[in-house]
Amino acid sequence: MNLRRDGGAEGQAATVTARMRAAQLDALYRAARIGILMEPLVSICLAVLIWPAAAQQQIALWLVAVNCLVGLRFAAIQRDLRDGGAETEPEQRALPILMIIAVSGVIWGLAPLVLAPAAASIDMAKVLFATAAIGVAGTVMMSCHLTSALVWLGVTSAALTGGLVIAGRVDLPLMLAILASAAVLAVGAHYLARLLDDGLRLRIELADAVQAAQAANIAKSDFLANTSHELRTPLNAIIGFSEILMNDRPRTDAQIDEQMEFARLINESGVHLLDIVNDILDLSKIEAGAYNLDESVFTLESIVRATTNLMRGQADKAGLKLVNMLAPDLPALRGDQRAMKQVLLNLLSNAVKFTPIGGSVTVEARIAEEGGLTIAVVDTGIGIAPEDINRAMEAFGQVDSALNRRYAGTGLGLPLVRSLIEMHGGRFQLISRVNEGTRAEIAWPAARVVGSGRRGGPHSGISDPGIGERGAGGRLGGGGRSVEGPGGDGRRPGQGGMPTGPSTVMG
Repeated sequence: MNLRRDGGAEGQAATVTARMRAAQLDALYRAARIGILMEPLVSICLAVLIWPAAAQQQIALWLVAVNCLVGLRFAAIQRDLRDGGAETEPEQRALPILMIIAVSGVIWGLAPLVLAPAAASIDMAKVLFATAAIGVAGTVMMSCHLTSALVWLGVTSAALTGGLVIAGRVDLPLMLAILASAAVLAVGAHYLARLLDDGLRLRIELADAVQAAQAANIAKSDFLANTSHELRTPLNAIIGFSEILMNDRPRTDAQIDEQMEFARLINESGVHLLDIVNDILDLSKIEAGAYNLDESVFTLESIVRATTNLMRGQADKAGLKLVNMLAPDLPALRGDQRAMKQVLLNLLSNAVKFTPIGGSVTVEARIAEEGGLTIAVVDTGIGIAPEDINRAMEAFGQVDSALNRRYAGTGLGLPLVRSLIEMHGGRFQLISRVNEGTRAEIAWPAARVVGSGRRGGPHSGISDPGIGERGAGGRLGGGGRSVEGPGGDGRRPGQGGMPTGPSTVMG
């Protein structure tokens, strides 16, 4: 499943662009290695050809300049590769090599002026041919990094025409030919750069797709393993307790009470199975765009009271305080009441599951400045590392396998919560640190606030235990549960914690 939101596509595109720039620079370095071999060879051959007819001291100085710049280019590349420029922007990494390329272009462009200012036409032709060959070859090789190619081409062409003018060899057809050739090379370099960029982009996107597919496959395998455990545990309880009920005929009141307890545990196991199946179905429908909100007007206080009453039995069993802290005069809300119950139950279930004995779980709600509501479930539990929050919010994206084996769960609760809140136009976020607890916060939109709700002071959810016994920890009122689609109100998804049966039941 794919649950990308909140500008994820833009962030991914920016990441691909940055990686492309780094890949372009790496390709430039590979091309520069060819130039490091080619330039000394061509410069030495050219010097040998014109040595008898030109100023030998100038030839020697020009050779030294060319080869020194080649050495500087090699040193700059090696230094960047050695330092590992992953933390530096590609543009900053390319700046030293661009400066060396520009100076090299000047040296090669001035070759006619330096090497053959007064030589015969045949010697000048040799110099022009060598300069043109180096210019074309350099432009083509540097097309993988368009800025470098254009800098090299522009500087070499400008220095070549300027050198000819200074040498007094102004030939209009030759000048026009040089400028026209430079323009054609620039267009060709741009076109070649686009082709290379397309290839780089496809390669990067293919690598990302393969990595995403592998990660999805691993996540699916982990999800199936965790879900099979979550399904197998209540199924074993149902099978084991039902076999006991079938094989043991009660003879005393104590045995009758024991079998009533078995029946209750069978009921809770069935409810837990139903919760898991409904979470999977709802998330699948949301992903397929087939989930429709059943909108009505309701009060948040009623939702909070109902969900905390359902969770109070688990909280008491875990030795936790479950508290409601709602601001006075909360307005009524418009939305899917069942979905909102599902959201709070999932958040409360997670909070109870991951909070050690003696901790607390608090439901908070207040009116936000923009007119909406801020609703939060805050616990004092084990928390989660900030860098793992995004993974925990992805479907099937559980944070730590060892942690999941210890606490169980399918990894669907938080993605489902986020999806349901975003369908209402709200926002959901986790704020957490390891061993510092977690704050799961909902920003309910002002557009779905429809008038004032209850009146009075803050409400504390530390209510009498009898209500909790009629919730998740005791017998289920209303005659049991049934599987319902979106819009129904006959289930309690997301509730964690399974009863443990007798020794005859296999885990």
